[in-house]
Amino acid sequence: MYSSDARSGSVFIIGCGRSGTTLLYELLATHPGFAWPSTWTDRTLRPSLAALNGAFRWSRRGSTSHRGVPRPSEGYRLWDAALGPRQGAADGVLGSADVDEEQARKSRDMADAHRRWSRGAVFLNKNTRNTRRVAALSAIFPDATFIHVLRSPLDVVSSLLAVSWWKDLPLWTRAGEQPGVRSAVEQASMAGELWTREVEVACDSATRLDPDRYFEVRYEQLLQNPRDVVSMTLDRLGLTMSRSTERAVGGLTVLQRRGTYRSRLTLEQQSAAWETASSTARAHGYASDSPSL
Repeated sequence: MYSSDARSGSVFIIGCGRSGTTLLYELLATHPGFAWPSTWTDRTLRPSLAALNGAFRWSRRGSTSHRGVPRPSEGYRLWDAALGPRQGAADGVLGSADVDEEQARKSRDMADAHRRWSRGAVFLNKNTRNTRRVAALSAIFPDATFIHVLRSPLDVVSSLLAVSWWKDLPLWTRAGEQPGVRSAVEQASMAGELWTREVEVACDSATRLDPDRYFEVRYEQLLQNPRDVVSMTLDRLGLTMSRSTERAVGGLTVLQRRGTYRSRLTLEQQSAAWETASSTARAHGYASDSPSL
């Protein structure tokens, strides 16, 4: 355990993989008030390259950005350099007692360096692992705000099973087991379990935060009314819509990927995933996703 001092604002986007966290991350990253790890700063471990982050704001058009510019990154190498590459606990839940003062200092220094070089007052990051590290991050950054992006579980399962890296993904919920060794129905159940555990650990961590430091964004609402959701999010963070963010939202061209599980998953897969996720899903208003068998 350690003591820490707040420096400047920090915002962490959390949520299960394939829930729309990247979409919100990239939209917010177009705002000049944010400083964020880029593909360049993460690859080189040189925060000074964040001085070039502005190129992303002006190249962003719709759902993708132009080549040859830095893009918002999860910052895996940067976080590993600060916290140390860990086994076991680092792939699961990371609490405040799992981080010492030196690691906390390195993490704050990393965030401060990105703020300084990109001239953004608020450090912004989306990293899938951070969903399980809210307690640790909250201790390191006492001023941090956490934005939890939620998406209907069966659509998340459908999306997870469709990506190339899913079968080789070491699941923290299964002590590192990779889904590819299981049947298609079992994989759907494992993906439903992942969604459930990610949502539960994020919400459980949120109960230990001040109410103004945590809020939720629904992926479905982000797709339906992107400007309203982004404007609301910025307002919660004390920011107003910038010209570059307005342009990014206005040019958004994301397919309405809702209900894809109906065509991508068999009824057996839908049933297996829903059986695992149904209780948590209903608690978050996703009861209508129950498949018709």
